[in-house]
Amino acid sequence: MCGFSGVTGPAPLAAAEGTWVRDATRLLAHRGPDDEGHYTGDGVALGFRRLAIVDPSPAGHQPMASADGRYRIVFNGEIYNAPALARELVDAGVTLDSACDTEVLLELFAAHGPACLDRLRGMFAFAVWDTRDRTLFAARDPFGIKPFLYHRDGSLLRFASEKKAFSRPGAHGPVDTAAVRRYLTLQFVPGPETLSPAIRVLPPGHHLTFSADDGLKVRRYANPALRPESRATPDRARRIRDALADSVAAHLRSDVPLGSFLSGGVDSAAVCALASAHRSDLQTFTVGFGRDGYSEIEHALATADALGLKANPYVIGADEFAAHLPGILAQFDEPFADAAAVALWFLAREARKQVKVVLSGEGADELFGGYHVYRETGPGYLGADQVYAPAELPSISPLTDGSAEDLAEPLRRRAAAAGLDPV
Repeated sequence: MCGFSGVTGPAPLAAAEGTWVRDATRLLAHRGPDDEGHYTGDGVALGFRRLAIVDPSPAGHQPMASADGRYRIVFNGEIYNAPALARELVDAGVTLDSACDTEVLLELFAAHGPACLDRLRGMFAFAVWDTRDRTLFAARDPFGIKPFLYHRDGSLLRFASEKKAFSRPGAHGPVDTAAVRRYLTLQFVPGPETLSPAIRVLPPGHHLTFSADDGLKVRRYANPALRPESRATPDRARRIRDALADSVAAHLRSDVPLGSFLSGGVDSAAVCALASAHRSDLQTFTVGFGRDGYSEIEHALATADALGLKANPYVIGADEFAAHLPGILAQFDEPFADAAAVALWFLAREARKQVKVVLSGEGADELFGGYHVYRETGPGYLGADQVYAPAELPSISPLTDGSAEDLAEPLRRRAAAAGLDPV
């Protein structure tokens, strides 16, 4: 992953704004340990931290300028169909100086503007500054895999990859009590809100434009929806397998060492099996706890052995867990009610010792109903029209007006699903 920050507003920007961008960018150093870059123009300042994956040469330095000099981009993510898009650009007469998907994205935007979003296959968050029109354009991928947060500060717009980049007096303001209630109900804060009213999340599948003259405009450009088939079809298994195989193959593009997380479950096992068809030297990484019933290492080792892959297991000790917990919590911008995130931190730490990129089985539970909680969000739970649009959840009134019972109902559902007595 990479990280960026920026600010734009009426020109000329005060010198303090350039200082803010540099400070904010350094707060994101953990996202990009390989390089740091900055750009200051007429009404804008951009900062970037790079984790070099594809073409790790200096040609991928950001902020990057377009061939005609009109645009500057900061980009976090990966465009999986970049090679095909690059060939199209070259056929159209565009000269590319690198193999980076950043340059492909930038030149595609220079050629097609916001319409380029319809051509992208990948995970991304990026911002493009138009030096001629002095306009900022930013976008986030349809599923919101990569983060983008922003803060309207008077006549200025600040933006960054993480909320901690806004750590300055007055940036966060009071805690949004409505967001707290939603967190207690859903175990996360649904965007575009955050716990800080002044800081917003650019929703998945949305883009924004900002200029000193026209202000801020946020629009949806993609609206993916889950539409289950009413009945099974004979070729369903084949179509799922083909889609997974195609996705895994696309994710293997990397110029640095690549591995995969591997638990005892079906999701990561399927990813490793499909990846091993292309990379027989794929390394797998697994963590567990030194307590009966709290480790899948044995199952993961059996899977790795069956696939002929090298396994790297690691047992997390109780003392180590406690010692690192404060630092792990500090990585979160907001409360996050998933205890598995702690084990995931250790897993990522161990994997980073040998590889720079990992595959994982994230997202399978949401698509295939891996846990009861994913089956609760049906008609009558939050409203069928709101199941896949958490940003549009109805506001929750204060607890003092009798809504405690409304908040308790989802908790009773989860307790019953887990076989507990929902008192």
